[in-house]
Amino acid sequence: MRSKIYTYELRARRVAVNIALCVYAATILFSVNAWAGSEEVVDYVASERLSGVLSGQLIASKAFLCEQSNCEVGTVLRPSDRSMYQKFDMLRIRPGGQYKFTVGDTVDIVERLRNVSFRRTKYPLLRVNGQVVVRSIDRDNAIVNAELIHYWKPISGRELVMPSQSYQKIEIPRLISAAQKLEGVVVTHVEDGVVPYLKDLFIVDIGKNSGIRIGDVFTVFGSDSGDFGEEFLVGTVINSSSSFSTLVINKIHQSSLSQGDRVVLTMRIGEE
Repeated sequence: MRSKIYTYELRARRVAVNIALCVYAATILFSVNAWAGSEEVVDYVASERLSGVLSGQLIASKAFLCEQSNCEVGTVLRPSDRSMYQKFDMLRIRPGGQYKFTVGDTVDIVERLRNVSFRRTKYPLLRVNGQVVVRSIDRDNAIVNAELIHYWKPISGRELVMPSQSYQKIEIPRLISAAQKLEGVVVTHVEDGVVPYLKDLFIVDIGKNSGIRIGDVFTVFGSDSGDFGEEFLVGTVINSSSSFSTLVINKIHQSSLSQGDRVVLTMRIGEE
């Protein structure tokens, strides 16, 4: 009986090994054919590791640098009967600036984290904590009443209000080696003073004006690591303005991230 069991186990192991060898050979052949038949060099290992879907919530709850003198268009007032707002609560907004609120508008609730000094200029570092829909406006336009439809951080009042953007998930089917050369530096680590972790955010000094795209993958090198020899981490662009971009960390080589660390575009989404 034991001899039969051993024989079956041996056959099963041989079958498994043969299957693994066939899969490995097919992978190599597919990679060689793809490389030979196209100018695009597809990084299959990186594609498997970094591809997928960036959720709409991750993109919506981004942090970013405000490049304008005044980004906010209003301020959330404190609730009168509780310490913080809950989902579907009605909250009150005091308008500010020239922005004209309209019933049905979706606006972002934004927290000012701190000011970031970069190249002799201070930029407000903001983070989107939630979204509201305008339900009514007082006749004198002094107060806007809005319903809290999403929130990712507690909303307790005194947060800022900004016009909302469209936040849709980003699908990354595959990645190719970037033909365009883009280099910059880290401006700030959003969670300043904290060791970088997966899904953490950081901001770099290159944006739409430089040709950056959502989904671009950058590698971060230490500022004193010589000719880009020492990789610190890898991040994917989830938001971009004229001069800055926000990236989410998806791979860590070393738990280090500082202003001035060099970033290089290494991969971007390949066309179907």
